[in-house]
Amino acid sequence: MGKYATSYNINNKMLTLVADIMEEVGKLSDPHSNHSLITGGVKIDLPNPYNEEGYASYFPKEKKIGDDAKRLLSWSKKQEKKVHPLILAAVLSYSLNVMTPLSEEEFGVSILYSQAILAAYRHAFAYIPLLATFENENKKRAKAFADSEAENVMAPYILYYLEMVKKALEEAEKAITGFEGRKSPCVKKLLDVMRLGQEYSSYDLMIKLGLKSRVAIKRNYLEPALKGGYIKMSIPNKPHSPNQRYSKKRVDEQ
Repeated sequence: MGKYATSYNINNKMLTLVADIMEEVGKLSDPHSNHSLITGGVKIDLPNPYNEEGYASYFPKEKKIGDDAKRLLSWSKKQEKKVHPLILAAVLSYSLNVMTPLSEEEFGVSILYSQAILAAYRHAFAYIPLLATFENENKKRAKAFADSEAENVMAPYILYYLEMVKKALEEAEKAITGFEGRKSPCVKKLLDVMRLGQEYSSYDLMIKLGLKSRVAIKRNYLEPALKGGYIKMSIPNKPHSPNQRYSKKRVDEQ
């Protein structure tokens, strides 16, 4: 092993990527939007980034990085309010990997830890396929590490990390919009006027959609949405009940 970088000076390119990422996260964070990561994505099970005892269970004891890892996690926690979480996550990811040579599986764990820092900052980050994105860019990862080692600065890896976060966001958005694309125009309109956590009668929905026919809303809107699994009934065993209400499903219910 050569001498690994210790500097993480922030440059304009990093700041531009951070701004781009945060703008995109903002657009995809509204829980009431049909294009929200939180309601349209799949949440990833992330570790507690600062649970020092839990950390050890992810890495084989023979790696003997427990004390170094604890110091790193302690340092990261102290930096929370001083360093932007995206930069901090990149630094943590880099540092975990240079403590000792890590296998592919262990590298994945280091990415999940860095993603946990991001998710604590903005919940939507818990829904992006960050690990899969890194796994698909192994050559770029190797180059980023090599460049950081050669230049003795973390900048190449931090830039690479931020680019992967941005790409993972784009992949998550594509998955959501692709899912939306399978809906009929009527179902899309119906879901646009429904808010998560709220129940509606068929009359309520008629008013919101500007319709005058109960037959039309049932045939063109409610029945296709129920069949597609996008909405649910409050009294599923009595579909024709006058007390029936409809609500939008979260993606993990569909």
